[in-house]
Amino acid sequence: MASLAQRSKHSVLFSACVVLAVTMLILTALDQVEAQTGNPANNRLMVLLVDGFRWDYADKHNLVNFKRLASKGAKAGYLQNDFPTLSYPNYYTLMTGLHTESHAMTGNFMYDPASDKYFLIGTNKDQFLPLWWEHGEPLWVTAALQVGLYHSFVCLFV
Repeated sequence: MASLAQRSKHSVLFSACVVLAVTMLILTALDQVEAQTGNPANNRLMVLLVDGFRWDYADKHNLVNFKRLASKGAKAGYLQNDFPTLSYPNYYTLMTGLHTESHAMTGNFMYDPASDKYFLIGTNKDQFLPLWWEHGEPLWVTAALQVGLYHSFVCLFV
């Protein structure tokens, strides 16, 4: 059985490889977008949320492709975590503009006894059900309902 240190090292290496692959795909897509005309119908929005990625990692470790990605689009100058400091409550805060007490997304895993539905972090076919939030529809739900198109890529590492 591998030691905890070996498993941790393997997990970090695997995570870095996946992040590198996703970054390369994104940069390829950016090059294709640059080649398109200025037609607004060709405009796309990509929101990249990276859990546990410190604000100074790109500079501290000279991650040039992350810098390139930010230079081709927009980048938040400052973000403050909402409480609780879990992934989905903060994603919902970013995508609705509301704090947790207003949108009611309080965890990465939730159960609704009235509907007998579970909300699980990651891709979730029930994430479009309005029972998971109050008074604030996340941007990805609004996009899917208005345009009928929504693509999500979620990588989760434990």
